[in-house]
Amino acid sequence: MSVEALFNPGSIALVGATDKSGWSISTLLNLRMYGFAGPVHLVNPRGGTVHGAPAHRSLAEVPAPVDLAYVMVPTAAVLGVLREGAKLGIRCYVILTAGFGEAGVEGARLESEISAFAAENDLTILGPNGNGYINAAAGITPYGLPIPQPLLRGSVGVVLQSGARRQAGAAGGQADRGAEDRPQQARLPHGAGPHRRAGRR
Repeated sequence: MSVEALFNPGSIALVGATDKSGWSISTLLNLRMYGFAGPVHLVNPRGGTVHGAPAHRSLAEVPAPVDLAYVMVPTAAVLGVLREGAKLGIRCYVILTAGFGEAGVEGARLESEISAFAAENDLTILGPNGNGYINAAAGITPYGLPIPQPLLRGSVGVVLQSGARRQAGAAGGQADRGAEDRPQQARLPHGAGPHRRAGRR
């Protein structure tokens, strides 16, 4: 699967979306604020209303194709999401959830299972334990922390492991209003700082 497809989805599903999660709230707000043009589907096993919109109980209930699944479920449920998504033809994933290789032997085992499943099914995965990415050039921002305004577009891509460094870099880059060329910022994680993730609850 092409990395280009990961960074340029036409539709996104937020799996594990909930009004109780700041990660979920920030991710949806970022997509809306910075102009993502495609549909954003909310998935919560209880269904109902999430972030003021109807939520589907599973990826299988989403009535349209999904290009990218942004996964915010508990650690033990992540592989199940990937299995369901792969059956539906979803090939690209961002995994916010923590509790994998950084959490000890059991977490490392779960991460190995995810890696093996991804390889067997031609999945492209960003994560686990990562905030997501910012494709400023295309206005695609599935990212779990607030993004400083304005989001400036340009021809430079930035790849960072540290969430703190990305936040600082974004703030600094936006403040530098005198530069002729503005940076495109993309974060590729593993290990994104001390923030709590779905898997640590």
